[in-house]
Amino acid sequence: MKRHKFQDPRRGYDYKIKTGPMADERNETRQETVRLSIFVPRYVETYVGGLFGGYFEKFPIGDSRPIWMQLIELVLYLIGLIICLGSVVFIWWLFWRFC
Repeated sequence: MKRHKFQDPRRGYDYKIKTGPMADERNETRQETVRLSIFVPRYVETYVGGLFGGYFEKFPIGDSRPIWMQLIELVLYLIGLIICLGSVVFIWWLFWRFC
C-alpha cells in the first residue's frame, strides 16, 4: 500500500493519505437532525383590507381546532363515504338485477 504526503493549506502540516485497494477506511459521519421549526413558517402574512386602507396581518398556518374534533370529523367523512359508495353499489345492483 502506497503512502503519499500532501500539504494541507488549511492546517499547515503534512498528512498521509492511504491509496490502494485496502484503503477503505471511512469515518462515519454524524448526522444531525434538522429542526424544521427554523425552515417551516408558523404564520403567513397576508394583506387585509381595501385599496387605500389595508394592513398586513399574520394568520397561523394549520388547523387550530383540537385533535378530538379533527378525529370526529375524519370519522364522519369516512362514514359518509361508505354510505355514498354503498348507495352507488346498491343502485348498480338494482339495474343489474331488474333491467
